[in-house]
Amino acid sequence: MTTITVRSPSVASDRQLVVRRTDINFRNVDRDLVQIDVTVRNRSNDWSPATKMRLQSAPLGAFVPWSYLTELVVPSIGPGALTQVSTQVPLGRSQPLGDFSSVPPGTLLKAIAAGDDLPRARTRARRGSSARPRPLPSRREQGQTGSLAADASQMLGRQGQHWAGNINVFIGSKPVERHMAQALRIYPGKTNLAMFFVGDRRGRDEYMFELTGSGRSWNPLLVHRTDLRSLVRGNLATANAVALGKWTSLERMRVLMLAVVPPSSCDEGSLNVHVRQRSTNQEAIVEFNMNPSAAGPGCYTF
Repeated sequence: MTTITVRSPSVASDRQLVVRRTDINFRNVDRDLVQIDVTVRNRSNDWSPATKMRLQSAPLGAFVPWSYLTELVVPSIGPGALTQVSTQVPLGRSQPLGDFSSVPPGTLLKAIAAGDDLPRARTRARRGSSARPRPLPSRREQGQTGSLAADASQMLGRQGQHWAGNINVFIGSKPVERHMAQALRIYPGKTNLAMFFVGDRRGRDEYMFELTGSGRSWNPLLVHRTDLRSLVRGNLATANAVALGKWTSLERMRVLMLAVVPPSSCDEGSLNVHVRQRSTNQEAIVEFNMNPSAAGPGCYTF
């Protein structure tokens, strides 16, 4: 994964408590409700005091704006011990936009932006930062539970079994993020497309992309999402491809596609899109867990 110093928002901690990226998990318990589980570890030799933990959500992607979600209490934890803090939050209501192949990216971006302005409490992200959104809720937000950010694939009729998006957790003023699409159905022997966002709609920045995971052998490719119909007619290897390991300049928030061609005999696989932002030297990881037996329509195919 050009060598630069990367500050990755993968661990949140105060003097005693630690949350790592993989300590954040979320899944649908029914169609309209998502459970979030956060494992918190006490790294000290003393009992930790009860501590507030704040949660935010965002559409699936890297360096996108955050919205306030809820505030929880981490109970006192014994020396060297851990505990799991859980909550259930509703999905936001999103209007269907149409078929995945026919909705222009500008229409999708406008719909996602409109979702940020819904009456649920909003937390502003600083320009160009995935890891430093405003940690403290406003008075209006305190004691409330918001709804999750929109799942763009669901808006385009390609939802999976679980909500796909970003969760940000604050312990004190230190955040840690997880960006994940899990149990996403893939279709062996076909070109499969999954979607995510990069950028915060406020200006231009440069990003570097790398791919890791067991699905690296599935001929993965990153492409800009333009008119999908023309993309399907063209050659994916040359049409709007995003170079890996090089800086790519993007204006505001953009829609990117992850394309994979799993073999006819494939089993479950994973792909992680590592996104580095030049202005901050930070890295965000967008995780895709793909399974040919997963529920729901999943990836778009051709």
